[in-house]
Amino acid sequence: MNKDYIDIYKKDGTTEKMEVVATFDIEKYKSHYIIYKSIEDKNKYYAASYTGDIKNSYLNTNLTDEEKKDILEIFNSLNESRLNNDWI
Repeated sequence: MNKDYIDIYKKDGTTEKMEVVATFDIEKYKSHYIIYKSIEDKNKYYAASYTGDIKNSYLNTNLTDEEKKDILEIFNSLNESRLNNDWI
């Protein structure tokens, strides 16, 4: 399986390459979302909303508690599928 990566440009001017875990839309928020993880720390995951093309987009990590809850449900579902070998 091919992995996708994004470069995160930090406020301090540095960049960090991250692995894309999933991209999806949540209709009730009319937004696009991404779950991504650190390559250096495989147990550190992040989530953000974005607009337009993910390759050239600003990631908004200022999510509401309701958005975070919905994203966590999706993340857990993806992990469960992956553990059951349904997500290959």
